[in-house]
Amino acid sequence: MSRHGFTPKRLIARRVTDDRPVWLTADDRWSGDMAKAEIFEDEAVADDRLLFAITQPDAVTAPALVEA
Repeated sequence: MSRHGFTPKRLIARRVTDDRPVWLTADDRWSGDMAKAEIFEDEAVADDRLLFAITQPDAVTAPALVEA
């Protein structure tokens, strides 16, 4: 359940190999297709997924949560 006032989010980053935007999917993959992005309804889950993305500096840079 989301906290009051939390807007659903997606996680975007830049792929290291070509600097193109990619989205984190529910199966821990990076996709160039925003429609495949996991949507986070809960702030704690969104924060955990952001921490997951930060641990992948060989795959992506500049991970960030954006409104879904």
